[in-house]
Amino acid sequence: DETEIDGLPDVRAFGVHAAPALITRVAIRGGFGPAPELILSGVNDGQNTGHAVLHSGTVGAALTAATHGCRAVAVSLAGQTHVDTAAGVARDVIERALDAPAPLVLNVNVPDVPAGELRGLRRAPLARFGAVRTQVTELGEGYVEVSFSEIDPTSEPGTDAALLAEGWATVTALAP
Repeated sequence: DETEIDGLPDVRAFGVHAAPALITRVAIRGGFGPAPELILSGVNDGQNTGHAVLHSGTVGAALTAATHGCRAVAVSLAGQTHVDTAAGVARDVIERALDAPAPLVLNVNVPDVPAGELRGLRRAPLARFGAVRTQVTELGEGYVEVSFSEIDPTSEPGTDAALLAEGWATVTALAP
């Protein structure tokens, strides 16, 4: 459904109930008007750090865009409170992304802090792990039991997870 965004009356916006990667494919194929120059995926509720980004719908939409020759920025907020901080970082990254050659995927993570407490924006490699570890704990007849446990991905200095925990917004270039 076509909808309006407060404060942006001249921007066409659509509310769609579908997987982010599917929505991206439809947009790139002209389903909502002319194909976009850039796909913005997010702001996601919760960080997308480490190699676990491969399981993220937010990052998946951005990777899908790149496979179709488009630029994309996936933005995640490590919480739910300071969306304005994430929006400010997103605006800065989008301006830079529009100047870069396509295809391009940038994964951005923003700490859940007021804009005045943000330490800045840093390039960062992915941590080896995400914030949650998944493990099959039992295989039964007709069922599988899975457990999820939080891990400390900040133990790898200089990675996206560690810098995010230190109050930095991070940007990581990904390849589809």
